[in-house]
Amino acid sequence: MNTLNTITASIISALNSDTQVSALRDEAEQRIGAREVARSYMSTNLTELPELMTGFTMIEYKDARGEDQAKSELKNELIWLVTLTTTIETGFTSVTLLASILQHWAKEPLNVDWTLDIAVLVATKYHAAMTALDIISTELTTNGKGTANEYDVNMLSDEFKAYMGYEAEALRKSASMVCRPLDNQPMDWTSNVDGVGIDANMQLIRGKVAKGDAIDQRVLDAVNKLQAVAFRVSPAIIDAAHDCIDNGVGTAEEMRMYRDIIKYADKDLYFPVTMDKRGRMYYRGGLLTPQGTDFCKAAFQFAEAMPLGKTGLQAIAIHTANALGHDKVSLAERQQIITSYIDSGSFDNIADHFDVEANFPGADTFQALVAIKELQRLLAIGGNPANLTSALVCHQDGTCNGLQHMAAITHDLETATTVNCTASSIMDTPSDIYGLVAADAALNSDAALAALINKYGRGMAKNAVMITGYGAGEETVCKNVAKYLAEKGEDFTQGLAIGEAYLEAIARIAGAVNKLTGALKGRVAAFLEAGGEKVTWTTADGFVASTHYTDREQNRVRAGNFNVTVDRGTTCPLDDVKTLGAMSPNFVHSIDAAHLRMVVNACNHSLVTVHDSIGSHAGTYFATAKAIREQFVEVHVYDALGSLCDSLGVRAPRFKGEYNAVQALKSSYIFS
Repeated sequence: MNTLNTITASIISALNSDTQVSALRDEAEQRIGAREVARSYMSTNLTELPELMTGFTMIEYKDARGEDQAKSELKNELIWLVTLTTTIETGFTSVTLLASILQHWAKEPLNVDWTLDIAVLVATKYHAAMTALDIISTELTTNGKGTANEYDVNMLSDEFKAYMGYEAEALRKSASMVCRPLDNQPMDWTSNVDGVGIDANMQLIRGKVAKGDAIDQRVLDAVNKLQAVAFRVSPAIIDAAHDCIDNGVGTAEEMRMYRDIIKYADKDLYFPVTMDKRGRMYYRGGLLTPQGTDFCKAAFQFAEAMPLGKTGLQAIAIHTANALGHDKVSLAERQQIITSYIDSGSFDNIADHFDVEANFPGADTFQALVAIKELQRLLAIGGNPANLTSALVCHQDGTCNGLQHMAAITHDLETATTVNCTASSIMDTPSDIYGLVAADAALNSDAALAALINKYGRGMAKNAVMITGYGAGEETVCKNVAKYLAEKGEDFTQGLAIGEAYLEAIARIAGAVNKLTGALKGRVAAFLEAGGEKVTWTTADGFVASTHYTDREQNRVRAGNFNVTVDRGTTCPLDDVKTLGAMSPNFVHSIDAAHLRMVVNACNHSLVTVHDSIGSHAGTYFATAKAIREQFVEVHVYDALGSLCDSLGVRAPRFKGEYNAVQALKSSYIFS
């Protein structure tokens, strides 16, 4: 009977899930309107429209990296893009309206001031052409007085409206469901296009198209285990959301999050999980996912409470200390700090996130609030903590996770030591690579620069170390430092010198970065120069990762706020600069993603993953910690770099060093 009930409940859950997925798919389809049709029409037809204006003009824009660029565009395509897009989106036009749009538009991308006469002359040509092409009707819709004047407009023709209907229907068929937290467990992924729900129309791995593309069962198992975990919104976060709304605290997007999270109170929630080409996993819930901001991480706690057991309270103490900003001291000291806060009554009057901000300014405010409220609840119950249950998500974060994997691959002992991959006890103070880099950079700089570096310490160095650990280059590092300085009101022109000082410090302290990045770039550069394009490799759990970027600018028409990708009948050339630059970060990201999936598969309990962080119940915290270390070893037993070099047809590097990933088994701080 119990088996029958379980099967029945499973069937009902699946039906409910499909119902919600279908509703979210319907919502996505309803979002397809004139704007989407206009973009699709321009993408397909722009290059075939009549040439009414000759010549080229230079357009300035920012590329995907945020860099200032300029390119030559056909004037005719730009004018068509502006005039026809606005006409399709609004459903009507006139010479006067087009002239006004063109006059305003030309000021920015063309950097010219068209007189009204010029704008009218241009608008008249394109208006007449739209009429001849039967895009707009020859009949005027008058101002209601029965007489024609400058305010009268031409509507889209009946023929073009019919086209819009067909095109909108085609776009709706290709739309994926709107992503929001689900009320029921998503359907397991069984292929790249079969999962979440029958009508979801999603892909597990973005960029893979074919249903038959093989995906290793270990990869599917990990993803399905993650999206089978149910969450509930913490009551403390519901209260915090109301407080933020009432007090007008937050950006427009944050206000949306606060309003949305209130809708999910007292519900079990699930999140579909998808991946990118590197294998990194993402919870798909729109603005609200367990991988989001401090607010989001705090919001989503496990729906099911589990016994604390012998070590659960200890785990909560460590998690709370981390959330309060005490993650730089030993594990023993973190527990002592929380004990002292409890004994001194420091937590007694913490009622909301405003209290956390006032009393613990260095905290991750919302995560700290939820943790403190959970401690308050448990202490109020009293008795033997081992017999209590908790649904709190207790996170363990890696120390600059990219560098940890680089150290293991290159066997670099010094790097491994700085990122806590070597033996250590709970009494030891963990290494702080961000602080080490900041101190080294200051020591090797002149007095004025050192003063600025010391002023902001590890805080300013953190981004530089993190992105360098994933292969970022000098330009990106220096630009980010300059941005940091500007936000602090400092002289941002010092960003170049400080960025270079950080990079030199990283090279001295964490040599694995340059070792691995150099080995990868040298081999991939030779591969690309020889005519190669796509680099592929397989990770320890069978995920096939790849790096291949094309330069799509030749097929993109940019007209300020208007831009569209067209088909010029030619294959986009390889973007060798981007492909080469992304090689190191993509490779390292694929390793850390494989590590997380292997941890998920090694554990028989609920987990939540956030790229370089893993959350578990308090009662399974130390079992998770053990699995993290064991799977770190396993992910590096496999030779992913050798797999990559095999795809390039080159000799794999044989790094010599004293470090072996097995040393991580005795580390208290590789994740903590």
